[in-house]
Amino acid sequence: MNGQRIGLIRMIENSLRQQIKKGVYPSGSTLPPYRDLARTYNVSLATVQQAVKKLAVDGLLEVYQGRGAVVRGETWLWRPGSINHRVPEQERQIGLFLRSVYQGYNSQTIQDYVQGIADELANWHMSLLLYLHPEDPEEMLSFCLEKIRQRSVVGFILWSLNSRVDREILKTVHRLHLPFVLLNVKEPGALGNKAHYVMADEAAGISQAIDFLFRIGHRKIGYVGRISGSLRYRLYLAAMKKNGVTPEKTWLCQVEKDDEDVPAESLLRAKQRPTAFFCDTDFKAANLMEKARVTELLVPEELSVIGFDDIPLAVRTKPALTTVYKPRYEMGREAGRMLACLLNGRDTAITRKRVLKTYLVHRESCAPPATLWQDYLPGRKKWEGKELLVQAVPVSR
Repeated sequence: MNGQRIGLIRMIENSLRQQIKKGVYPSGSTLPPYRDLARTYNVSLATVQQAVKKLAVDGLLEVYQGRGAVVRGETWLWRPGSINHRVPEQERQIGLFLRSVYQGYNSQTIQDYVQGIADELANWHMSLLLYLHPEDPEEMLSFCLEKIRQRSVVGFILWSLNSRVDREILKTVHRLHLPFVLLNVKEPGALGNKAHYVMADEAAGISQAIDFLFRIGHRKIGYVGRISGSLRYRLYLAAMKKNGVTPEKTWLCQVEKDDEDVPAESLLRAKQRPTAFFCDTDFKAANLMEKARVTELLVPEELSVIGFDDIPLAVRTKPALTTVYKPRYEMGREAGRMLACLLNGRDTAITRKRVLKTYLVHRESCAPPATLWQDYLPGRKKWEGKELLVQAVPVSR
């Protein structure tokens, strides 16, 4: 390419850049056809194409086959490899939407995710900007879409995909070509092949929990938690089926939120009650253990309980709660690293899907069913966790 042509390409590139800055071609508009631009600048079609290509590399334009070049706008400068010199350091912020008020379970778990994200972004000289949105769905959607359109961040970490509002936010970010990573997504859905996301292998942890209860002799294993649309409930059913048992409806206790009371008194007093429960969160497990105390059932001597998440509360319950560990801090760090790699042109260093392991943490809230261990250890009324009879109790399935 000779010097004269290089000069023409730069002249067209600078001219179009200034027109985009001044609003002649506003964000979202389409540039005139290449042939019209070639006539305007009195150059060849190939020269115009080279100038447009350079603007696309800088993130000012998005080029679509059959549609032409669409303007992104001077404030929307993201392209792998161009972010370092195109966006001032003080503007290198990543956005994360959170609810305005987090209580109980949420306040303890959300901190781990956020701390992980912030720690990883600090390694890349980026910061995390939290958007606290209202609880009302319509107000929340309006708030989030307004913040997205303000374009004050260079990328987003999007939380879960559990509601219509979440999905609307995702569609808007995707349509505006803003880089994003999905965090804590249970099932990636339609964007699974296009989006980058971080999730936990909850199936492995729940399977370990149910298998363990079967191994020490339990067969009537109940469930406390969300049922409708719940992945953890479906994984509980799958783990039970794998062990040859279909749970009865009377073993199930539906509780939607962690701050709700667990209405388990009648279930715990039933003659044919479950001998163990899997709870979809640690808060519900702690609540169930309190209901067991009220109904004068000893945990774990007469009732085994397993939770999910391994929040700090799990070691403060009496007895300490056996639960499934979910790597929240590590998931946050991985989401931060994934987005930072995208923004710094290192997308080849990452995979679109990152699944972190969950596993069962053994503490003191599980024992073999009382009918088994009391027969095996005559005269014993109190279970001592050291003597967990995993292999010693002869039980046939």
